[in-house]
Amino acid sequence: FARGAIAVKVWKDFGMEIRDRSGAFVMIDDPRLHGLFDFIESSGKPLVAHIGEPRNCWLPLEEMTVNNDRRYFKRHPEYHMYLHPDYPGYDAQIASRDHLLEKHPGLTMIGAHLGSLEYDVSELAKRLDKYPRFCVDMSARICHFQVQDRNKVRAFIEKYQDRLLYATDSVFTDEQTLWQAARERLHDTWQQDWRYFSTDAEMTSANVNGSFRGLALSMPVLEKIYYTNAARWLLQEPL
Repeated sequence: FARGAIAVKVWKDFGMEIRDRSGAFVMIDDPRLHGLFDFIESSGKPLVAHIGEPRNCWLPLEEMTVNNDRRYFKRHPEYHMYLHPDYPGYDAQIASRDHLLEKHPGLTMIGAHLGSLEYDVSELAKRLDKYPRFCVDMSARICHFQVQDRNKVRAFIEKYQDRLLYATDSVFTDEQTLWQAARERLHDTWQQDWRYFSTDAEMTSANVNGSFRGLALSMPVLEKIYYTNAARWLLQEPL
C-alpha cells in the first residue's frame, strides 16, 4: 500500500488448490487468515475476491448453461469440479466467502465474476442486501445475464446500479504482436457488451445458444457501471 497498491486480490486457489499440512483445503474464511483481512480492512483498501467458480463448474459439460464455460472447463479439467468430487463443493465455496464478509463487516470486497453467483440474479441480490460493503464485477459473466429472464436482469441492474462494475477478464502481454491482437479483442468485446447494455437490439453471441435482447439501460446507469462505480469501489475516490 505504501508503494501505491490500491487493492489486494485473492484467487480461487483458496478452496480449490491450497491445502494445509494435514491435507485439508484452506478456505478463504480460515481463521489463520483473519489477521491479513484485519489489516486490509483497517487500511481502508478493497479486497478483490475470486472465490469459487460458476455453478456450471460442478456440472457435466453438456449441462452447462453457457458455451464459454464449456470451452474453459474442457481446456482446464483441473478446475472442472464435476471431475473432482473430493474437492469442496460449490455451496462450500460460496459459504466460505459469505462467512468472511460476516466476520469482517468493515471490509470492502469486490466479488470477481459476479461473486460466483452468476446463475441467478436473485441469489446475488440476497448477498448485496445482506453485505453493504460487497459489490461485484461482471468480468467473463455477462453471458450469464443473457441466458436469464431479460426483465428480471434489467430490474436487478436498475436496483443495484451502484454495486456493479464492468470488466472484461482480458489478458495482456508486453509483446507487440500479442498486444495488438489483445487490443482488437478487447475492443470487440467492449462493443458487443456496450450494445447489450445500451440498446434493446436482438443479439447473438458465441457464448449463448439462441438470441437475446439488449437491456437498453439509461445513460446514468451505464455511466455508473462503466466508470463511477470503479472510482468509488476500487479507487476509493470520493463521489
